[in-house]
Amino acid sequence: MNDMPQFRILENAHLGPTPAHPKFRLDEPLHPLQIAGFRKMTAAQKFRQMEEMYRWGVGITKSQLKKQFPSWNEETLEREARRAYMYGPD
Repeated sequence: MNDMPQFRILENAHLGPTPAHPKFRLDEPLHPLQIAGFRKMTAAQKFRQMEEMYRWGVGITKSQLKKQFPSWNEETLEREARRAYMYGPD
């Protein structure tokens, strides 16, 4: 059993626009030009883009955890951020 404290990631998350990004939505369908661009990408380019998004997500999660658990060291923050980003909260 995990002896780490329970935590919530993105508890205020939603798919709709925010005051900072009123036109941004995560649930919008892709534009045909975006689809065409993705189809032109090589597998290596798609992988690099996926890796960048993963690193960004882990970084955001790590920042949230650092605020919630300021006593955690960098190693613990990194490990728990990766775990939470990949598998979600317990």
